[in-house]
Amino acid sequence: MQKRFSLFLTTLCCIIVLFFTTKNVSAQNPQSQKTLWQIGNADHSDAEFAMAPAGYKDFLGKDFGWENKFYLVGFSDPKKDWPYALPGPQDAWGGSSGGAGYRAAVGNILFGINKIPADGKYELIIGLLDISAEKPPLFKVTINDTSWEYQLPKGSGDSTLKGQKTKYPGYVIKIPVPANIIKKGGNEIKLTSLWGSWLVFDQIKMEGPEGVQISKPEDAFIRNVKSANYEIENSGKPAQPLLIDVQYLSAEPLLTAFVDGHKIFEKKIEKGR
Repeated sequence: MQKRFSLFLTTLCCIIVLFFTTKNVSAQNPQSQKTLWQIGNADHSDAEFAMAPAGYKDFLGKDFGWENKFYLVGFSDPKKDWPYALPGPQDAWGGSSGGAGYRAAVGNILFGINKIPADGKYELIIGLLDISAEKPPLFKVTINDTSWEYQLPKGSGDSTLKGQKTKYPGYVIKIPVPANIIKKGGNEIKLTSLWGSWLVFDQIKMEGPEGVQISKPEDAFIRNVKSANYEIENSGKPAQPLLIDVQYLSAEPLLTAFVDGHKIFEKKIEKGR
């Protein structure tokens, strides 16, 4: 009986040692992460962005804040295509007025992925240089079809917005993004304030698995491709439309669509979306 009990204890000890050894090896070898893309640097400065350090009144004149304005990773220039400040619905310089009502300006970021691993960890990091002290915004972040909302804390005041140095330490939003939200092909991030006033950017970046390969756009960017959830009649027969959301960039790109190796569509892309 004692021999059996001793053998049982020895086996149990081996299992416990194996468990902790396996756990430690796993903890020491996490999946490698990298910065997939970034807009600006985490340097407590907005100098890399458009209109900085004090041109917020030109926000509408530069066509920022609308759905058709975007920053495309690998194509756009932050000094020209990303504003240093994002207004809230209570800022007249963002398009709100007593007659027109409140307007929520939006910042659009597009990025494409050529290669993506089956799983992995993603994180969107939004560094803010300063925030309105009087009316800190209710900030909304949307990645593809999933969104998060954050009530931001009070910042230091209007001096940073107007180009002066600030002693405000900044504020960082870190969003863990589930792997199933990020997809191969076109991805979109929307930043907007549902209520409140302005914020000033320091940096925006996304981190992800080492195996992700970000695409470099050329003359056009495919935002999305999907089959419609309805049918139409084509030459007397039912057909399901293929919806291609494409953004023109430059030159005269030719868009060609194939299904099972058969060309079903071809057209030169015109300016716009």
